Amino acid sequence: MFHRVLAPRWLYSLRIETLKKSDEAYGELQRYIKQMIAEARASGAAPGADAESSEAADLFRRLVDANDEEQGARLTDDELLSNIYVFFLAGHETSAHTLTFAFALLALHPEVQDKLYDEAKRLWPEDSGEQWSTSKLPDYNRLEYALAVFRETLRLFPAEVAIQRIGNRRVYLSRPGPYAL
Repeated sequence: MFHRVLAPRWLYSLRIETLKKSDEAYGELQRYIKQMIAEARASGAAPGADAESSEAADLFRRLVDANDEEQGARLTDDELLSNIYVFFLAGHETSAHTLTFAFALLALHPEVQDKLYDEAKRLWPEDSGEQWSTSKLPDYNRLEYALAVFRETLRLFPAEVAIQRIGNRRVYLSRPGPYAL
């Protein structure tokens, strides 16, 4: 999807199967998100929102509701779609990179992997009947060693490796030679 956002529209008129599939997938995702936006605006709540998922739907809900009361301005569906893509791509890329490096580090350090496994077994023993839940924030806070592993992974391999910036004036470096930035 990322290349679909960056590539010029005319590129997708070429008869290349990969581009055709990418354009179709992008169109399907766009229709799905616009349907979610319409449902949220019609119902006043994020699609599928309930007591357990309300925190997860909060960002979506805030984007849909975003407006400027003084100006009477409101984000259009296309503006919402663009903002949702930004959060989707940013969240996916950073999470994927962090998990990739965490798994690589765990493979290189089996003793850390064993400690993670022991922590999970200690917190949720098989015979206790208690189950871990992805929807309960307190369960994440109990994973102290796992959180430390992810923090160390992020320290060693930051999720965002480059942040582009545009200077507001020219800067000249004189050593080892004259370079203009």
